[in-house]
Amino acid sequence: MRKLCEKCKSPIQDPDAEALIKLGFSPKELPTLKLYRPIGCNSCIKGYKGRTAIYEALYVTRGIRKIILESEKSIDEDLLRRTAEQQGMRTLRLSGLELVRSGHTSAEEIAAVTVDED
Repeated sequence: MRKLCEKCKSPIQDPDAEALIKLGFSPKELPTLKLYRPIGCNSCIKGYKGRTAIYEALYVTRGIRKIILESEKSIDEDLLRRTAEQQGMRTLRLSGLELVRSGHTSAEEIAAVTVDED
């Protein structure tokens, strides 16, 4: 996903709370959340410069192994995802939200490169 240009990124003064909650931020964190938007300068392309990766890793725990082994011909993907998340798996969206919180990318970029997990 694209990273915000450090030279020209600009803080957002009044972010859309509803859109941020829909993206995955908690209402509790919104008052202290510092977000940035792309501007564009001679050093970047439309406010973005460079890329970084976001990751989602599924660790095969006993619970995950049990679901897989008992699945026979068809795995219940929803059960597998729910179990993995309960056991601490960070989804692509959650990984992306961390990069938004740290000011490395925009909320719009995360919305564009990840899917709604609900």
